[in-house]
Amino acid sequence: MSMNIPRRLTSTSSPPWWDTMADHYNEHQELVITVQCPHGHSAWLRPGEVANDGEVSPLVRCPLESCSFHGYLKLEGWPP
Repeated sequence: MSMNIPRRLTSTSSPPWWDTMADHYNEHQELVITVQCPHGHSAWLRPGEVANDGEVSPLVRCPLESCSFHGYLKLEGWPP
């Protein structure tokens, strides 16, 4: 499955969406990108997993084992 994911515009945006937080960095000082699947579960991406055009590689799987969501994503509006 391939899916375009819009950037979250408000705190009440319905999933799926992606967003960054200016002060949310991992232990390697890389900006963390949050993606919420259509079922409302959150996953995190590293900037190296997102190409300049917003294509995410590799395939993204929801971290919740009981969730069936997985696919190739494109982050609309990338870069932030």
